[in-house]
Amino acid sequence: MTGEPESTVVDERTGRRMIILAVVVTVAAFLGASWAALSRLHEIRRDSRVIAASALPSIQSLSAARRKLGHIGVMISQLDRVPLVPGALAELRVVTSGLAVDVNAYFAVPTYAGEREDWWAVLACIEELRTVLGDLDASSPVTPSPATQARLAAAVDRADATLLASMDRNADQIEALTAHIESTRASAVRRAVVFNAVGVVLAGLLLAMALRSLRRQIAAERRAQQLLEARATELEAFAGRVAHDLVAPLTPTFLWLERLRASSDPTTRNAAERALRGVGRATELVDALFTFARAPREAHPAASSDLDHVAREVLGNFEELAITSQASLELVSPGPVPLEVHPGIVSSVLGNLVQNAIRYLGDAPVRRVTVRLQQTSGRARVEVADTGPGIATALQERIFDPYFRAAGRDQPLGLGLGLATARRLVEAHGGTIGVWSLGAGATFWFELPLASGQRA
Repeated sequence: MTGEPESTVVDERTGRRMIILAVVVTVAAFLGASWAALSRLHEIRRDSRVIAASALPSIQSLSAARRKLGHIGVMISQLDRVPLVPGALAELRVVTSGLAVDVNAYFAVPTYAGEREDWWAVLACIEELRTVLGDLDASSPVTPSPATQARLAAAVDRADATLLASMDRNADQIEALTAHIESTRASAVRRAVVFNAVGVVLAGLLLAMALRSLRRQIAAERRAQQLLEARATELEAFAGRVAHDLVAPLTPTFLWLERLRASSDPTTRNAAERALRGVGRATELVDALFTFARAPREAHPAASSDLDHVAREVLGNFEELAITSQASLELVSPGPVPLEVHPGIVSSVLGNLVQNAIRYLGDAPVRRVTVRLQQTSGRARVEVADTGPGIATALQERIFDPYFRAAGRDQPLGLGLGLATARRLVEAHGGTIGVWSLGAGATFWFELPLASGQRA
C-alpha cells in the first residue's frame, strides 16, 4: 500500500484551501479598512485645504481691515479739535486710500458665498469716506462740521459692521468644517473597526475549520500508518512462513538432482543440470524472503564500521560478476569513514546496490559502475552510479516498495525485495536512501550518520 487514502488527500486540500481563504479574507479586510480610511482622509484633506486657502486668509484680511478702519475712526473723532492738527486731513485721506487698496486686493482671495457682496459694501463705505475727505480738502475748512463728522463716523460704523459680519461668517464656516472633519475621522475609525472585526472573525472561523481539517488529516495519516505497519508485519510473517515451507522440499530435491547429474546418461545429466539451476534460483528467492523478513527495524547498539573498508570488500566480492558482465568497478573514497553501524548492515545495503547496477547495465556500450564515498554535515553518503539505460521518473518513487518490479524491463527474475530490504536497513539506522536518473544511467544513494567523534 503506497498511495494515500482519498479522505486524507481531500482533508489536506480542504485545510490548505481554508488557510488560503483565511489569508485572502484577512487581506481583503485590511484593504477594506484602508480604503475606508483613505476615502475619509480625502474628505478631511479637502476641508483642511478650504480652511487653509479661504477661511484663515479671510479672517486675517478682515482683522487687518478692521484695525485700519479703527484707526480711521480714531482720526475722525479727533477732527473736532480746535485748532485742527496740521496735516490731519491729509493723513486721514492716505490711510483711507490704503484701506481701499487692501480691500481691492482681497478680491483675489478665495471667498465663501456672500463674502464678495460684503466686501463690495465695505468698499462703498470707503469710497464715501474718500469722497467726503476730498470735499473737505478742497474747501480747506478749519474744522469739519458736526454733520460732516457724523457722516464720516456713520460710514466707518457701516464698514466695521460689515467686516464683523463677514468675520462671523468665516468663523461659522471654520466651525462647520472642523465639525465635519471630526465626524469624518470618527466615521473612518468606525468603518476600519468594522472591516477589521469582520476580517478577524471570518479569518478565525476559516482557520478553525482549517485546523479541524488538518486534525482529521493527521488522524487519517496515523490510521493509514498503523494499517501499513500491520500489513508490513503480516507480510513479513507471511514471507518467513513461505521461505520456511520452501526450504524443506528444496533440500532433498537438490540432493537427488546432484545424484542424477553424476549419471552416465548425457540426457539425464543435462536435465539434472537444468533442474539444479532452477533449484538454485528458487533457493535465492527463499534467501531473499528470509532476508526481508529478518531485516531489523531498529539499529544495533554499540556497532561500528569503516565505510571505506566495507566498500572495498564489497567491490572485491563482485569482481567475478563484473568480469563476467564485461563491466568495470571503480571506487572514489576520501579514506576511512567511521560509522556507528554494523559492517554487515553496510555490506548488505551496498552489495545489493552494486549487484543491481552490474546486472542492469543492459546493452550499454560503456559498462561501468562507480561507487563514491563522501562526508557531509555529520553524515556519510554513498553513491552507486551505473551507465545503464536509466530508470523512468514514474518508477523512481515506487522502486523501493516490497515486491515491486518494473514491468517490461530486460532483467533477471526476482521477488523485488532487495531494495525494500536495503531501505529498511538504512532507515532503521537513522539514514535515508533514494535514486535519481535523468535519461541514461542511474545513481542509487544512501546516507548514514557518522560516528559520534566525526560529527561536526
